[in-house]
Amino acid sequence: MDTPMGLHGSEYKTRLSSWDARASVRRAPMRKFEIIEGTSIFSPDLVATMRHPLVKAASSDAHAKILTQKLYSYLYFTEKLERRTVMPACIHLAEGTAPFDSPSALKRDASKILVDEAHHAECAAELIAQVAASTGEAPRLGYRPSFLTALADAAARANRAGQPFVDLTFVAVSETLITGTLARVPLDPHVNPYVRDVVKDHAQDEARHYACFSDVIHIMWSQLSTRERDAVGPLFAEFIEAFLAPDLAAEVRWLQAAGFDGATARSIVHETFENMSRAQLFREQARPTLTKLRSFGMLDHAPTLDALAERDLL
Repeated sequence: MDTPMGLHGSEYKTRLSSWDARASVRRAPMRKFEIIEGTSIFSPDLVATMRHPLVKAASSDAHAKILTQKLYSYLYFTEKLERRTVMPACIHLAEGTAPFDSPSALKRDASKILVDEAHHAECAAELIAQVAASTGEAPRLGYRPSFLTALADAAARANRAGQPFVDLTFVAVSETLITGTLARVPLDPHVNPYVRDVVKDHAQDEARHYACFSDVIHIMWSQLSTRERDAVGPLFAEFIEAFLAPDLAAEVRWLQAAGFDGATARSIVHETFENMSRAQLFREQARPTLTKLRSFGMLDHAPTLDALAERDLL
């Protein structure tokens, strides 16, 4: 196999040596949601449609409904991401069935991350139920998150060399990105403190997962043949975009929950996003991932570099 010098399995050191003391599943209680007057259920600055003139002119009740639906969508996204993608990938890493050699220390870390992610999914589902019971606002969920469609499409297009690596590459991307919600909601004093705590618990765990999955990318890349690199490298750009892209259909549903008819809701979403520089936002949130790809020499690989450049991610 044509492999470069890189992080070999024997050199991997655990990233979760203090897991028992620091993981939220081990140290933090399950949070109990309560409505607190004067607080918002989500950060309005993270909902682009809140800046549209028609939405700004709507009632405070409509605003609250939009933000509540946004919270539901974020939590639903988290639940599906963890259970459908991250947990299966961790099982493969923990059991040594990933399409590359996993060192023993990585197997143990992956097993612990599996527990973390099951906890995150449960916290997300529990918060949806508690908010719905407390506010009386029914969640408009049950749809397939757009990232799952993008992942399935990529898997269907992958050739024999890339197929075994698709799901794991997607998870490596998702675990090394720092989303606006994880970074900003815990620091927003205007957001309900229970919501802040749930997101903060998740963010603190993900900071440790970032270090582990950065090494996963390095170990995987070091073991890929030239043909496999040509198939896998461009997936990083595709999955950065797929993971960070707004789910426009979900945005429409939030507006409909607030009383806008379907046509108006679709128009608001279209007008909000048509002139927005998504690439700039993606670059900012993907910076930790891109920094790692560069440090691993992956941007010296032409297909990987070209795919990132094509999406204006560099």
